[in-house]
Amino acid sequence: MVSKKAEYSTLELPFLIRGFLNIYFQLRTIRIRRKEISRLKALEDALNTINEEFEKASNNNENDKMKIFNVSLFMLTVEYDVSSLKFMILFQMDKWNKKYLSRQLAVLMYEATDDFLELLGKDYREMIKKLSDGETLLQMLNDIIKGLNEFKKKNRLILHEIRNYCGAHRDKNGHKQLALINSVESNDMLDLAAEFMIPVSKMTPYFSKVMKAMT
Repeated sequence: MVSKKAEYSTLELPFLIRGFLNIYFQLRTIRIRRKEISRLKALEDALNTINEEFEKASNNNENDKMKIFNVSLFMLTVEYDVSSLKFMILFQMDKWNKKYLSRQLAVLMYEATDDFLELLGKDYREMIKKLSDGETLLQMLNDIIKGLNEFKKKNRLILHEIRNYCGAHRDKNGHKQLALINSVESNDMLDLAAEFMIPVSKMTPYFSKVMKAMT
């Protein structure tokens, strides 16, 4: 026969586990928030620094430098926006708002991938060739472009659909739009964002080397 004390302890155990898990996830959430806030602050500082360099180049009529800094600013702005949307999705409780933010993230990745590939094209490559250590920089650039092309090839279809039906509203088909909205899972978009950031994150060390080569 189980004693009343043992029976009480057995019943109490699930509550203790749930309490422990609740505390664990609360602490984990706090750590993630602090990490993301710190990351966003670092990106903001980097944007301000590059923008100052762009303005110096503009004042000195250094057109090539302006174009290179412009690409850097675009990259950092996209990274900031992706990080901000990820942060909001993670801590958004309302289901519809979570899906809305996830759709915005999908549209951003779709548009930014094409924009990056255009900005890092032939004219940009010619400017990089002129810099000291240009060959090494081009190798790094090729790796970034390869990653962007792989991401585009793998994910273009789903991102294109979300962008056309839920972002640009190219097709005014409400039934299709709602079905697509309901099919968008926040975790899937966060996974895609992590994949997208693999080539994008390589741009930061790349642009650091470009800046050193321009000094």
